[in-house]
Amino acid sequence: MADSYIKKLLNNSKSINKDIYKPVFYNLMNSKDKDDFVNLLVSTESIIIIDEIESQLSELIKLRNPKTKFTDTELENKVKNYLNGEPLYDYGVWVYYPWLNKVIHLLNEEEFVEVRTNRNQYKITPEEEIELSKKTIGIIGLSVGKAIAITIAMERICGELIIADFDVIELSNLNRIQTGVQNFNLKKTVIVAREIAEIDPYLKVTCLSDGLTEENMNDFFFPNGKKMDLCIEVCDGLSTKIYARQKAKEFGVPVVMDTNDRGMIDIERFDIEPNLPILHGLVNHLDLNLAKQAKTNEEKVPYLLPMLGLETSSERLKASMLEIESTITTWPQLASGVIMGGGICTDVCRRVLLNQFTKSGRYFVDVETLINDDVIDYISANNAEEHINIIPKTNLDDYKEILKEANEKLFKENDNQSVELTTSEIEKIVKYAIMAPSGGNVQPWKWLYKGRNLLLFNDVNRCVSILNYKNTASLISLGAATENLILKTQQMGYEVEVEKFPLGVGNDLIAAFKFFKTKTDKTVSHQNNNLTDFISKRLTNRNLSNRVPLKPELELYFTNIINNIPGAKLKLFKEPGDIDKLKSILSEVDKLFMTNKVGHSHFIHEIRWNKKEVEETRDGIDINTIDLTPTERAGLIVSKNWNVTKHIKKWKLGNEFGKLSQKAVDSSSALGIITMPSFDANSFFEGGRAVQKLWLAATEKEIAFQPMSINTFLFAKVGDNNFDDIDEIKNELKIQYQNLRQVCALEENEKDVFFFRLAVAPEPKVIALRRTIEDVLMYE
Repeated sequence: MADSYIKKLLNNSKSINKDIYKPVFYNLMNSKDKDDFVNLLVSTESIIIIDEIESQLSELIKLRNPKTKFTDTELENKVKNYLNGEPLYDYGVWVYYPWLNKVIHLLNEEEFVEVRTNRNQYKITPEEEIELSKKTIGIIGLSVGKAIAITIAMERICGELIIADFDVIELSNLNRIQTGVQNFNLKKTVIVAREIAEIDPYLKVTCLSDGLTEENMNDFFFPNGKKMDLCIEVCDGLSTKIYARQKAKEFGVPVVMDTNDRGMIDIERFDIEPNLPILHGLVNHLDLNLAKQAKTNEEKVPYLLPMLGLETSSERLKASMLEIESTITTWPQLASGVIMGGGICTDVCRRVLLNQFTKSGRYFVDVETLINDDVIDYISANNAEEHINIIPKTNLDDYKEILKEANEKLFKENDNQSVELTTSEIEKIVKYAIMAPSGGNVQPWKWLYKGRNLLLFNDVNRCVSILNYKNTASLISLGAATENLILKTQQMGYEVEVEKFPLGVGNDLIAAFKFFKTKTDKTVSHQNNNLTDFISKRLTNRNLSNRVPLKPELELYFTNIINNIPGAKLKLFKEPGDIDKLKSILSEVDKLFMTNKVGHSHFIHEIRWNKKEVEETRDGIDINTIDLTPTERAGLIVSKNWNVTKHIKKWKLGNEFGKLSQKAVDSSSALGIITMPSFDANSFFEGGRAVQKLWLAATEKEIAFQPMSINTFLFAKVGDNNFDDIDEIKNELKIQYQNLRQVCALEENEKDVFFFRLAVAPEPKVIALRRTIEDVLMYE
């Protein structure tokens, strides 16, 4: 009784058309579609309605406003405004999937694709997506080909897919083909087309369910009369493999093959290499006309072995080959290889279609070779001894010619007035001198004490930089060190005579110092000696805080300090309009600098990325001295790779490179610039003294001081019309320099030598290290 009842139920059960794979669209703004839709809902038994259009619209709005964090209420209002009075159920389209008996409410095509592919950016740029949407891809064979087709559809690297396979799904397919038991005896083409429609109903799919034949070959390669852009051949048919390539070569269509063994990908660029032999000539020794007649494995092997590459096959595949028609019926395949092949093949095809990969050849992404017990893993390799780039130490031999000239001109036998300082005194003076700031904390000084003279040299190993045009940055640092030396010497009860550029400008001997017990007509006058006690406390403070107005009395005090250096001028900017204009200039210059290869290299080598680098070099900028969020820190680490930054530049993005400057400006009490009356070595040296006086005064008044002078050092090249290494950004730099001069109201010959910000901020917890006395001080 039960058996007969079951048979009756089975015989009476309804089944949908096994060949249906296209969904039906209903646009309710169209009256006929609306009537048809109503009829569908009324007449279709147990139809399932899925309406999540509001969540799709919410996501669309969020993705179009990536910087905004909406509340639920704000987002709900945005959706209402976006609909502009249109009923929610009328918006977009309703898509009916007959094989699922489901009708689903979706965004219209343009918005649907925008949201669905949003996470592609910028691995695929918007411009590339537009180009790819015009492409047509054909796939022959849907075992391995199913994984490829689905991945292509998910990534949406084409606007149309032509899929060809004559076979149906069987139980033994389910070890490698992602589908379910409900699809037994369904055509593979139909299964693939349905799954794609469920992912993206707008993606056009054409099925050739008889496989690829001589009769439909032109329909395959020329769908709708237009030649396809790429053919993926992953079928089992020997003659089809050969004939498809012969036609692809004839039509100039590139062919990509994936074998899912050892991650092998084969590429034949018949589109740009019309004379390329099929399968790279591996089967040239065979009569290809006889391939059709090969029915048994015995007859197929002579063709398949060179095609697939016996010598490059995995060991397990080679061993399995010996068991075909003995203990197994055909070549083994694994889901892991098939699914990985889908990803590899899609990646290659995308780059071929975008003309980013133009070579023909055979390649392997062999997981067993890449990951095994004999391979050193990334963590172990990364924990190995890391090479740290330490700038070589200069010595007397580096200044041999200069010292020869100095011996002739500077050291006199009858110098009885100056004082011979003890080693302890010299080292104390130099110790305070080298507490001075320097661009990128490079510390470009070398000192020599000889015959009662202390000589200050530009360190020849520390002066080569895109930001040190004509040694302008070095001269500012050496001027700052000189100011420290003067203050400390006077505090110790000595007077000091400074001879600048004693052997002439352009020489690496920057200054010579003599020490006296009493004042002479050449010793430096005493000014601002109260600042000496703040030399050891001075530091770069990059910490961020809320903006606090700068008190007028401090502005007056700082101005008077600067006025002690002849020719130096201080300009402070506190008005919101000026600050916003300067912020725009600073951030744009930072962006230009970071997306220039030479500038990028300078920045990456200037930063000390870990504790070991900090301690072993004792120079550069410790990344921990920069007030960074975890995301910003990660961004800097990622951008170390020039190829990453190069993509940002190519895509005309990179505003994030100016974000640190923007945040710094936003938390500033004032922005400031120090100028000198001309562009020459003495102006930058004296400008350095002015910088240090101001910095010490700010330290005294507990005001945070941070240099922001990348622009100043680059603008030195602009002012001199020299664009070596930065020619590609010269026009933008010229514009920004003019903008700076205009905002800062600089006179015609007035030269900006240093730009900075002042703020009220907590003291840094991490302080930059200094090179040791032994590194910087020599005796003779």
